[in-house]
Amino acid sequence: NIRIYKTTNKGTTWTQLFDPSSRYGWLEQMYRFEAIEICPWDNNLIVAGAYHKESNNGGLFFSIDGGVTWNQHNIQTSTSGYDADIYDLVFTKESGKTTLYAGVEYNTTSRSIYKLTFDNTTKKFSSVQDMDASGTAVGYAISATIIDLETTKTGDTILAIGTDVGSNHPIAYYKSIS
Repeated sequence: NIRIYKTTNKGTTWTQLFDPSSRYGWLEQMYRFEAIEICPWDNNLIVAGAYHKESNNGGLFFSIDGGVTWNQHNIQTSTSGYDADIYDLVFTKESGKTTLYAGVEYNTTSRSIYKLTFDNTTKKFSSVQDMDASGTAVGYAISATIIDLETTKTGDTILAIGTDVGSNHPIAYYKSIS
């Protein structure tokens, strides 16, 4: 659903950590969290990706204190609230920096994969579109909906699957972290 809960006793009891419907006025029946990730090397850094079922109005939320407080990072908009629909999230470490990849649903303003770098000083993310022409082996921007992201066991490669926008056929991509 649209709320995030935490358990510390293997599911016997749950505590609600975050509800964007109360903070942003989202209608709870229209949204769901598709992805939630805890940073493997910093358990206080948690990210969650929301999806809106009838429009491209999801969002990316993060906590730097283990889920006590939450903020939104805007991928495609400049104001809090509605943003990109997030399907999946995966953390990596690149050049010593905490990096997050977000797979999003294709629409007129967002597409494919975004790369977010966490700044330990400001405690915020910065983001760039990662499948633009300069970031692809084919030399042109890739327009797709990315549904699932994974890293290899060695952590040196990101794998992505989804659907192509043009013919809506399945696609798979990979990216070497180096």
